[in-house]
Amino acid sequence: MKIAVPSSKSGGLEDAVATVFARAPVFTIIDVENGEIKNIRIIQNEAMNVPSGAGSMVAQMLIKEGVDAVIAPQLGPNVMAIIQAAGIKVYTFPPGTPIRGAVEKISKGEAPQSFEYPQPFQAPPQAYYPTQQSQVPPTPQSQAYYPPFPLPARPPIPEPPRHKDCIHYKNGKCDFWNLAVHPDDPACPFFIPRNAPWRWW
Repeated sequence: MKIAVPSSKSGGLEDAVATVFARAPVFTIIDVENGEIKNIRIIQNEAMNVPSGAGSMVAQMLIKEGVDAVIAPQLGPNVMAIIQAAGIKVYTFPPGTPIRGAVEKISKGEAPQSFEYPQPFQAPPQAYYPTQQSQVPPTPQSQAYYPPFPLPARPPIPEPPRHKDCIHYKNGKCDFWNLAVHPDDPACPFFIPRNAPWRWW
């Protein structure tokens, strides 16, 4: 396995992982066989001072070097896409980690690979909508109940007075008019109840 490490100073196993990937001054290339370090090379980073596109340039450089794995503090999505498309494994270590210790962890299988960027896009599962939805009648909205305005009670209509209740009625005859009348017929306007407390005549 050939491992590339962005180095913070002059490179080598005694150096440390750089704080940045594409702007590191040098890269340490380490050949590991059967868990043992066989060869070490240091290459200058020609993209260190370019105004833009340094990440892509470094990724292409490492692909040409034939590296199998990269140790980096972090990678942007574009660089990660290029490196992973080339089949290169990525291991993330914090800046300042000794290169020797990082390589030993990888060779022993103690360092997990990083798959932060970019993961293959997977569309979220589509929500299931039944083709025929049951028609549920809408729930009637409750409304405030206002009782009808109470109407005043109508006073009972008094019964008209009858001839038989008049003081002038005697034996089927009205003495006031000197006429025969039916006792249950309505009395005339000159009706005077039998229990009147006074008499005007």
